[in-house]
Amino acid sequence: MKLYNKVGDELYILYHYKEGLETGDSLLIWDGEARRGLLSYVIGHEFITVSGMLDELIKREIVEKEYNIMEYSSEELSKLLSGVSSLKIAKAKIIMEVKDGEVTFWSGWIPTREVSIKRLSHNGLTRILMLDKRNVDILIGESLDESEVYIDGADLQGINIITGEKGSGKSHLAKTLLTNIIKAGGKAIVIDLNNEYSGLRVYENGNKSDLFDKIIVLRPGTDEFCFKTSEVGLKVMQVILGSILNLPDRSTQVFTTVWKWLESRGMEPTLKNIIDTVNRLNIHESIKDAIISRLSLLESMGLIRDIEETTDLYNLIFDRLREGGALIINLRGLDYQTMLVAIQILISKIAEILERSSEGIFIFIEEAQLYMRRTEWLNLITRVRHL
Repeated sequence: MKLYNKVGDELYILYHYKEGLETGDSLLIWDGEARRGLLSYVIGHEFITVSGMLDELIKREIVEKEYNIMEYSSEELSKLLSGVSSLKIAKAKIIMEVKDGEVTFWSGWIPTREVSIKRLSHNGLTRILMLDKRNVDILIGESLDESEVYIDGADLQGINIITGEKGSGKSHLAKTLLTNIIKAGGKAIVIDLNNEYSGLRVYENGNKSDLFDKIIVLRPGTDEFCFKTSEVGLKVMQVILGSILNLPDRSTQVFTTVWKWLESRGMEPTLKNIIDTVNRLNIHESIKDAIISRLSLLESMGLIRDIEETTDLYNLIFDRLREGGALIINLRGLDYQTMLVAIQILISKIAEILERSSEGIFIFIEEAQLYMRRTEWLNLITRVRHL
């Protein structure tokens, strides 16, 4: 293998097909004189193009179909021509730099073309990246050489984003991480857009999996996932009514006044109490209609109810799943407004859970860009960072 060219953060490496480079292979490009190197991984392959090769291919494709052409050349020349046609170019993306025995982010340095290029086994790459010493083993799959790939569960602290092209296995990796987090005794809340994660409770043959009792699936709008207005809180209700259901500012102010008036008189601000109070107010009918129509819509969603038995997420996580497990919030089939309301309530409940417990939980958010706005992200991230 020879280093041929560099474009941006991609290296072009000349190799013979018998060397068997595969997409996904890890490479160490080492400059022995500089005692520095680059870690890269193969992302694609190209044919090598040399002067006259296209003419040769055209001749073989067209002319040889019509005529029996005899070529005479020495054995050495034939081997040389065959060798050139067997060469390929691998594209490898630079990921890290190795310098003074340490692995660092790539500084932009590049070696000379006179380097050694070594294909790394999974174990070799793990040693270089110093990933062979772990506190909590989390199995995420197998490498190309069929070695088991582990990461340290402690490294999952903070914010992790799984990105990739469609069909590249993002959801599969997320489910693999969740499965092994649960097996290690961790707790998680999963916002599941397409009801993919509930399948972890059973095997393909329909039998219960080892995780059956460690995964609780909740469907917003049913008895499994509903709350009283007092449990949701005034601030969250204001966001739901104003930002999601587009209640005008003046009507939101009246709603807030009614809520506080009920509380000041020792009355619970239930949907019924708020609606009854609004109906008795001497205000413009358009304001009454705006408030009552939004509250009626909320009631029809089934997320906010005037009942005693509601969902206790804290108890579900830290009692029923005390040995590790996951709450799956199944959003599949919900209309967009109901989904946004459910997410808003859930975010507030997650914040409450994080504030009440010193024990951390993992939060998985599938396809978050489709239903979470920047403000919700900032709110959640800020709370997580300060706990």
